[in-house]
Amino acid sequence: LVNVSQTPFSTCYCTPTSTCTNEGIVNVTMGSLNNTSAMCSGGYSDFTSLGSQVSVVQGQQIAISVTDTINSNPSSAGVWIDYDHSGSFEASEFTFLGSTTVFGGTQMPYTFTGTINIPASALTGATRMRVRGANSSTPVAASGSYGPCNGRTTVYGENEDYLITI
Repeated sequence: LVNVSQTPFSTCYCTPTSTCTNEGIVNVTMGSLNNTSAMCSGGYSDFTSLGSQVSVVQGQQIAISVTDTINSNPSSAGVWIDYDHSGSFEASEFTFLGSTTVFGGTQMPYTFTGTINIPASALTGATRMRVRGANSSTPVAASGSYGPCNGRTTVYGENEDYLITI
């Protein structure tokens, strides 16, 4: 008999890196979640300690908005939800929320909005969601250098993690 202990999926996520000086996420709103935060708290904030503030069901569509304070760079935002509880964010779990053009050096908030489609195959229970705002001419992407884990330290922006219940 061999006992093998496994680390729960909820503790396996990468910690993204990002350069965040004067541009970053200041609000995430989705269902009953409405979290206003200070921008640029190190480029990454883990708000999973807030607990799950959003409940969704498989097959549901839910609106989300991300307000990002931007400066002179084009900006974009996206969100990943770990539907299969694998402890990582796959490209198929990504929703792009949009991008903007250059704003000429004036710091201002910009709100990206979109709709997330919760797949019918999503596992139920507490599920991690990662929100990313990036200030770069290359937009946030489902994977790669502008994906959920590679913060691209040459890119201004911020990442925030939350829990939702499916």
